[in-house]
Amino acid sequence: MYNDADGQHTPQHPALLHRVEQLALREDFDCLRVTDQELVLPHPPLGETRIRIDSEGDSILRLCTTHYRALGFGEIPELSEFVNDWNHDCLSPQLVLDYDHPTAVKVWGHSFFVVHNEPDTAQLAAATLPALYNAEAYLEELAAHFPGLRHQRPAPLPGSLDEPEDTASGSTAEAEEAEDPVREVSISRLKDMLPSLGISRFQAESEDAIFAWINDVLFAFALDSGPSLIIKGHWDPNLEGSDFSKIFLICNDWNRANGSASAYCHSNVDGLQVRVDYVVMTGAGLSDVQLVSALGRGLKHILHGIDDISHDAVGSSPVAWP
Repeated sequence: MYNDADGQHTPQHPALLHRVEQLALREDFDCLRVTDQELVLPHPPLGETRIRIDSEGDSILRLCTTHYRALGFGEIPELSEFVNDWNHDCLSPQLVLDYDHPTAVKVWGHSFFVVHNEPDTAQLAAATLPALYNAEAYLEELAAHFPGLRHQRPAPLPGSLDEPEDTASGSTAEAEEAEDPVREVSISRLKDMLPSLGISRFQAESEDAIFAWINDVLFAFALDSGPSLIIKGHWDPNLEGSDFSKIFLICNDWNRANGSASAYCHSNVDGLQVRVDYVVMTGAGLSDVQLVSALGRGLKHILHGIDDISHDAVGSSPVAWP
């Protein structure tokens, strides 16, 4: 059985945002500091990405990408297919169909990186830079399906490129790294770590994946070429294909409300299923503390996601809570 519990360590937010800003500028992204707590990166002419740190609970660096021009309600069926296909096939950003506005529809993308364990600059770059490139790819792909999104770049956003005073933001991370070194994330390392989380029912099918039963839910832990760790939860209700719109909207509403894992529809020979993914960027490695935190957060969000979605969809849940 798995019970969630996270440690907490709050980094210096202005200093961390300054590091993100410098990384973005180094990669030739336009980067505007609109407040001490928020950066904006325009992706002309299609949209923009806003970056901020969410301090509620664990400190999380959030990237939210939106397109400038709204779409119409008549495009919701095609947008639903687009959003679900993207979330099914792509690691980031997680897409959400936003239809709360009375006259228009938007699709926004969300990526995040847990920063309460003081990531070093290499880890920060490995998480944020791919997320920014993927944000641009999402906007281009959306515009390819909906050409009306292409229009002139809007007027410059209010803000300043003035750099904040630098602080000794890296000193804490460097001191902690000496005691808990950052190392490559591998399947063998995951196998050694899962028992410490109370997970004993698992097997490695290959050098690339582990499958485990956790609270009666099938999980897969896989490494891809990102490099990323993908934690995937499976719920297989074997629904009819005609239920796609209903299940998609339930998943979409959960994605919009939670901003953590990504829920989407998956079809196989047995019918319509649901998958919930939690992605951790591992290009610069993780310390043991960071890896345990990532696994714990991933399991927590996926189990709660499957529990919420299944209750909304069929009135019961496959999750066996302790």
